Amino acid sequence: MVNKLTIECGNNTVNKIKTMFEDMIKSKNLNNDFKTTRGGVSVIDGVEFSVEVLTSGHWPYQEIPKCKIPPVMGKIQSVFQQFYSKKFSSRKLHWLFSHGNLQMQTNYLAKKYIMQVNVYQASILSLFNENQVLTYAQIKE
Repeated sequence: MVNKLTIECGNNTVNKIKTMFEDMIKSKNLNNDFKTTRGGVSVIDGVEFSVEVLTSGHWPYQEIPKCKIPPVMGKIQSVFQQFYSKKFSSRKLHWLFSHGNLQMQTNYLAKKYIMQVNVYQASILSLFNENQVLTYAQIKE
């Protein structure tokens, strides 16, 4: 199968696909290592966390839009960043918030709702934990 794909798409494309599959396996192992160093839990400040580390240049890439993440997400990012830096001192992480997603639960209604949102939506929604009303300009900050 790989030989047919190499003939049709070329060696470069097949190597990228192989690297993509390897990245998924490495990410799973990395998450397990991170969980192990945290005593078998992947929860930080009540937030369950997992990450996918991808090899740059092998995945589709777009410019990273800026995002000011909430403090709790910033702490999680910092904890993982420290873990990753200790494990791979010569590598650098670039956080692609446009590829992330979260599950958030409402706590302001009698009935609880769970929402699947992206990082940008979660960042905006979390602003309403401290404020009842915000203008567009305040959210944009």
